[in-house]
Amino acid sequence: MKRILVLPYAGGSAEIIANKLKYNVSKEIEVIPIELAGRGRRFGECLITGFDEQLKDVLDQIQKYIYDNVEYALLGYSMGSVLCYELYYEIMKNKWKMPETIFFCASSVPEKSIRNRKLDDASIIDEMVRLGGTSEEVLQIQELMELILPIMRADFQVLNTYEYRKRDKKIECPISIHCGYDDDVYQDIRLWDNYSTEECQYNFYEGGHFFINEVPKEMGENIALYYIENKWNVIEAKVGA
Repeated sequence: MKRILVLPYAGGSAEIIANKLKYNVSKEIEVIPIELAGRGRRFGECLITGFDEQLKDVLDQIQKYIYDNVEYALLGYSMGSVLCYELYYEIMKNKWKMPETIFFCASSVPEKSIRNRKLDDASIIDEMVRLGGTSEEVLQIQELMELILPIMRADFQVLNTYEYRKRDKKIECPISIHCGYDDDVYQDIRLWDNYSTEECQYNFYEGGHFFINEVPKEMGENIALYYIENKWNVIEAKVGA
């Protein structure tokens, strides 16, 4: 049995992503959500606002899943991809069993993730609208937004405190990139070629930043094909995009 440890996008729950994938990947893969504080089964816990603190929290959670006789991969979606990238080097530093592969989804390379995100309510809502993934109905329900906005703000603070540094060693396992054609990160997505010593495999989907909501079956099947059989559907980027 192979495992995929899932880390979520800003404001999201790892369990939501895991549920979309586990029904569409092979039964030979166990999909495990690594939940962040303040959401999902950890709702009610204090939100984390610093990147290093968030990384340590994730590291503490995954230790029980990556013992020597287990084959596992990491999967990060958007913010989760930045966490996965840094997690790889923390796992290496601790001399734990390394992942077989990493799935980076809806994310440009870590060095491109650095920007000052505004933390007021209006700016956060504007970003949610720009990225998509949140329905107009949800945006209009005050009670829901009172729950969502603090989580989004905390995650934006996490990203604002991230300090990228170029590593002497590249990632030494294959990496698989998943991206929507209409996502802003699409323009720079091929920069992932510079981050691994192994082959970098790409998957492109119709849709934007939250393409997973539109094509969970296709994404799950591509992940299973790659992770179990080391094969993939050849899907090229759009010419001239």
